[in-house]
Amino acid sequence: MNYNILLLKTSLLSFLISALICKILIVLLNRKKLYVANKPELLVQKEAKSKTPGFGGVSFILASILITIFFSKEINTNFFIVILAVVGFALEGFIDDIMKLKTTNGDGITPKQKILIEFLLSSLIAFLIINNKTENKSALYLIFSVCYIFYFVNAVNITDGLDGLSTGTVLPVFVLLLILISQVFQIESQLFLFTFNLVFALLGFLLYNHKTAKIFMGDLGSQALGGAIGAISLILGKEIIVLIACMVLFLEFMSSLVQIIFIKYFKKKVFKIAPVHHLFEYYGISENKIVIIWFGLSSFFSICAYLIVRFL
Repeated sequence: MNYNILLLKTSLLSFLISALICKILIVLLNRKKLYVANKPELLVQKEAKSKTPGFGGVSFILASILITIFFSKEINTNFFIVILAVVGFALEGFIDDIMKLKTTNGDGITPKQKILIEFLLSSLIAFLIINNKTENKSALYLIFSVCYIFYFVNAVNITDGLDGLSTGTVLPVFVLLLILISQVFQIESQLFLFTFNLVFALLGFLLYNHKTAKIFMGDLGSQALGGAIGAISLILGKEIIVLIACMVLFLEFMSSLVQIIFIKYFKKKVFKIAPVHHLFEYYGISENKIVIIWFGLSSFFSICAYLIVRFL
């Protein structure tokens, strides 16, 4: 089969299956009234969102992985590692989402438990990636890789706070990753096929996640996306380039981290509310405008990262 036809077929199937899974989840979860409570401190969130189901990440995770496997002759090592990262962090997020259903304050796994689980998963993924490389196997690089994956898992998770926000923020990054994969490996690689399918599966999910969202991706979705970005970047050896492309995620992560540190150790807030997208919302900027701004910034930084690779 011509590879371009294969891409067209798998991307279309990923889009349709992801959208179909979303539709099924919306019906089932609303019927069972399975909703995650809003956190009390997020006063800017509308009450209507308390009746929006989560777990939407199942759609693009299943669609992209299953379609890629179905149209592949075998599973190579790099693809296996990325699947492990996506499914591993998705399962941790799924447990967290399930536990949140039982509370009235939006809390699930405790912060200490979450950090421990994520560092263990990050360590496993980082070890497998480095073990599969022929160079740069130092202990220092292993520590960096663990922190790198841990960072992205949490950065995407923190960004997932408005309708379509995290999806719109990571889409330009995955497009950049497609370009980088084609340069490091080849366009016919299994990793390229998976990432290509994931982009279209995310678009299928976005049909129901744009404002006003009928379903959220949940922690299982956002953490899976963060795990995918971190793992693919390390496999490609393009860690710094991807960090540049993800400056919006960095802004979200740092605004939340600084707020937590100041509240814990200095008993005061730096921002009225964090992370930064909620701060924009607090000051009266509409949800749609924030999502458009975030998408524009993410696209800008992704283009900048590509130009650095292209001309430097």
